Amino acid sequence: MAKIKSRLDKDVKVMAVVKSNAYGHGMNEISKSLEEEVDMFGVGYLEEGIVLRKAIKKDILVMGPVYDFDIAIKENCIIALESIHQFNAMVHFFDGTLKGTDKKLRVHIKVDTGMHRFGISPDELKEVLNVFDNKHCGENINIEGVFSHFAATVNSNQKLVDGQYEVFTKVKRYMKDHWDGEIIYHISNSENGLDTTKYNEDMVRIANGLYGGMYLKNRLDTERIGKIMLPIMSIHIAKENTRFGYGFKAKAKKGARLGAVKTGFYEGMGMYKMPVGVGTKYKLKLLSKRVAKAFARKEYVKYGALTLPVVGMVNMQFFQIDLTGTDIMVGDFLLLPKEPLFYDDSVKRVHLLEG
Repeated sequence: MAKIKSRLDKDVKVMAVVKSNAYGHGMNEISKSLEEEVDMFGVGYLEEGIVLRKAIKKDILVMGPVYDFDIAIKENCIIALESIHQFNAMVHFFDGTLKGTDKKLRVHIKVDTGMHRFGISPDELKEVLNVFDNKHCGENINIEGVFSHFAATVNSNQKLVDGQYEVFTKVKRYMKDHWDGEIIYHISNSENGLDTTKYNEDMVRIANGLYGGMYLKNRLDTERIGKIMLPIMSIHIAKENTRFGYGFKAKAKKGARLGAVKTGFYEGMGMYKMPVGVGTKYKLKLLSKRVAKAFARKEYVKYGALTLPVVGMVNMQFFQIDLTGTDIMVGDFLLLPKEPLFYDDSVKRVHLLEG
């Protein structure tokens, strides 16, 4: 965190984004370790916010749509106001439940600056503020922030980023002219917030950067904090030219000492992220890269300085590696160089404090 903050102006707040179980690392444990170093936490679902509230006291922003307003108030979660449909439901909740009470619904308005996934348009923002004024919703609904989401990074498409930021700055000017009260503005993510200070506004949302994985133009010396360690469950000898594994698709040409490792595609081994809903051109481009990588290198695990290849087909709960020429035994643990994000929560997380 100290390295991340070294790239930020001192008055810029930091939100730690711990959605999706802190990118597979363990949401509550990661959040507790960061609570004294960040200003706010971000999650995707209200359900995540409810779980996180049991572990930390600082503010939590639920960045995805929320309609359970009463639960958000009870759990002291800030919610994103991101559509007119949701806003109408919120006004209905205000009229029927909130008005005249001392309860407060805390809100950050999410503005659509071009991604068209979540967020109200700049024109809809005017409608929202007018209704707030006319109905005196501010008595029980606190607008505390305005934010948006970049669809790219300065490293991948700066023109796109600049276009979105231009829309966001216009929204900010409109808010300052038409709304009283202190507002936190935020749009930058890890890469755009740490490669440049241009887009940082009042707060930067640090997500993948918390866990060490960033694609920066200006490199930051951080390490990945998560390691996947897997045990050897069984060892068997395959004689010369023996075929093995499902379908006998693998062959030990010179014989092999085969180890069975505890994990399979159920837990995430051998499963890869593949985008859907994109054009044929993009799919072909991605597939060509995947094919090239498949021929360029094999899957492997590490044992100290040793690199051990995965052999045969990955099974539901196990895969095999070639242990030939090693003294590795049953019960030894191997390092799998994969992101915890892509590993199921059934794989136990162990959290160690270093230093």
